[in-house]
Amino acid sequence: MPFANENEKPVKLDWDLWLGLATKRLFIPGLHPFNWRVFWEYGTGSLGDMGCYLFDAYHKALQLGYSSGVQCNVVDVYKEMWRPINS
Repeated sequence: MPFANENEKPVKLDWDLWLGLATKRLFIPGLHPFNWRVFWEYGTGSLGDMGCYLFDAYHKALQLGYSSGVQCNVVDVYKEMWRPINS
């Protein structure tokens, strides 16, 4: 996770509101307005961010049609960029 720096917070940004239910922490440059998507605490990680684009080509090539259901399994939860919680 990038380092916190309150001095770089945009004046009109309500950081506490932006964090919502996520862990309360000081403003972290780089999370807002774009890179939040790659952190599990704020988004769905890189797979959720780019997966829809990456898997679409295979889905179309295999002519799979519409999904009838979705299943999600979690092996490790990442609190930091590349390190599982249990390591």
